[in-house]
Amino acid sequence: MKKHIIWILVCTLILGVAVQAAPSRAAVTVGVSPSLIELSGKPNSTGNVDLNVLNQGDEPFDISVASDAYSRAPERSNADWLTPSITTAHIDTGSQVVVPVAIAIPEDADPGGHYATIKITTGAPDGSGNSAGISGQLIVPFLITVEGKYKRKAEVTNFAGFLELDGRLGFRAEATNEGEIHWKPASLVTINKGDGSDYGTLEVDNSTVFPQSDVTLATTSTLPVTAGDSYQAEIALDYGAKKPVKAKTEFTFTPDFTVNGSVCENLDRGPTMAAKIDNTGSLGLITNVSMVVKSADGTPIGQTGMIGPNPVWPKTMGTVGTDLPDRLATGDYILTIQYQTGAATDPVSIDLPFSIGGTGPNVAPICPQPEATPGA
Repeated sequence: MKKHIIWILVCTLILGVAVQAAPSRAAVTVGVSPSLIELSGKPNSTGNVDLNVLNQGDEPFDISVASDAYSRAPERSNADWLTPSITTAHIDTGSQVVVPVAIAIPEDADPGGHYATIKITTGAPDGSGNSAGISGQLIVPFLITVEGKYKRKAEVTNFAGFLELDGRLGFRAEATNEGEIHWKPASLVTINKGDGSDYGTLEVDNSTVFPQSDVTLATTSTLPVTAGDSYQAEIALDYGAKKPVKAKTEFTFTPDFTVNGSVCENLDRGPTMAAKIDNTGSLGLITNVSMVVKSADGTPIGQTGMIGPNPVWPKTMGTVGTDLPDRLATGDYILTIQYQTGAATDPVSIDLPFSIGGTGPNVAPICPQPEATPGA
């Protein structure tokens, strides 16, 4: 049977990773070009792509090459469609090696999107001197469209205006791809004032949405608005079909939320501390949160870095939690939660007293335990 040649479109960006080995200052830095392969072909087609793997560091290294599934589209991954012609190579400093990859679409392949990756793993050639234990990994995605009739289906499951950290208006949309092909939405949000007059438009980021997956899309810029005013907005999500999918929202630009926290005690590690943002308004929130556990006299014991940004949708509760690694001795403590939203210029702090052990009113309860697996 005659084979068809795959038509290939590649993006020639450079992707690099550097991994430092201690105590040496030598570094392995590997780059690969192209860093993303998009191609299409008919069933029973074949094609080839050359990957250029570059040594951009100051140490020689070995690489291993293998095909693998694509984690962002596991249900439509076909790693066996890719065959690298070499599986190992040595690359000297400032040099590169070409890795030819053969692509073969089976005769019985279903139309639509299919996905795979080439995984390139690096390692130092020996474990002596300055070359001890240096390694890293690059993933090159292959987005393969099998020609034919395939289903496109998109849905906007949630859409809301958000108070951004800069105090301005942005938007978020949760989109679902229930079709058989990936797409990059070309979307616009149109905003009107409460009286229906035009206020402006914002573009939405065009992150790739893979089949049987969902993604949260955000506007790429923000608008200045007046606190307390009402607005209406509509998103038109263009996903390659004849008509875009649309969704609407109405809201008042007034944040309405409370922040609280909780602590519970684990039996095998330190306590779990959580910040809880209860958003009762019609406007979404973006928050940054940090938490500190202190002794009763205010001495810090453990803390998190800034966690965020965290989107909290209207009429929902957002929770940011983390564990301390070590258990605390019986006694009194303070959980300090510091949070930042666009509603205030400076971060806001709240102190929540709690106790480990004892019988007082602030005793931290035991954290919920996972349910036992039957037969375990």
